[in-house]
This record gives sequence, structure tokens and C-alpha cells, in this order.
Amino acid sequence: MNEQWATAKKACETLNLSKRTLIRWRKQGKLIPGIHYKHVRMRGLIFHIVYNVEAIARKIDHYAVNEFDGNEPRAHAP
Repeated sequence: MNEQWATAKKACETLNLSKRTLIRWRKQGKLIPGIHYKHVRMRGLIFHIVYNVEAIARKIDHYAVNEFDGNEPRAHAP
């Protein structure tokens, strides 16, 4: 499978998410380094985070199906 790595801006546009959501998911451990995102060196010594759009889309689909089926415990009370 061809991995599609994109900047946060492009990933947000493609996935219809906010940049804040990507950051929150990273901090919560929902996105795994090397699978869902990675740090890359651009323009000398500056590091940027790029996101694997396909892997994140699969994760979103997985959670949507499990949430719908009730197989995944909710983080909040109904």
C-alpha cells in the first residue's frame, strides 16, 4: 500500500478534521508515532510533523464501526 504522508493542513482538509483534533489525538495516544504520524526534517534543522492520511482514515472508520455496534466502551456517560 502506498502511504500518503501530508502536512497537518492537508491532512485536516482531506480528513475533514481540525488541526486541534490531530494534536489532541496525538497527545492522547490515539495516533501512533511511525504509523499515523512522524517527524521529518524540512528546510535545514526545522522539524515538522506529517500525517499518514490513509492510516488515520482507517482508524476513524474502525472507531466509527465499533462505536456504532457498541463494541467500544465510551469515554463519557451516555
